Amino acid sequence: MKTLADMTFEYIWLMMFGDEDQIAPDYAVQLQESLSLYFNEMTSAEKSALSQAAERARDFLLADPDENGFTPQALVSNEQREMLDAFISGEAFESFL
Repeated sequence: MKTLADMTFEYIWLMMFGDEDQIAPDYAVQLQESLSLYFNEMTSAEKSALSQAAERARDFLLADPDENGFTPQALVSNEQREMLDAFISGEAFESFL
C-alpha cells in the first residue's frame, strides 16, 4: 500500500500545486472537488498510508541541505507546508468533506 499511497500523494500534490503547463486549471479544480468522494470511501488504513506518504514527502522536501548545499526547502511555500501538515495530522480528510 506504501507505493500506491506515495503515487496518490504525488497526484494530489500535482492537482493542488501544478501550474497550467502541467495540468489545466479547470481540470485541477474538477479533480480537487472529487477528493471528498474518495476520502469518504477510504478505510482508516488507506488514510493512514496516505498520511505516511505525506510525512515521507515532508521529510524529503524539508530535509537539511545535502553535502552540496542543496535542499528543496526554499521551493516549498507556506501553503504547501500547511497541506503536508494537514495530511500528516489527518485534518485534510475532513477539510475536503
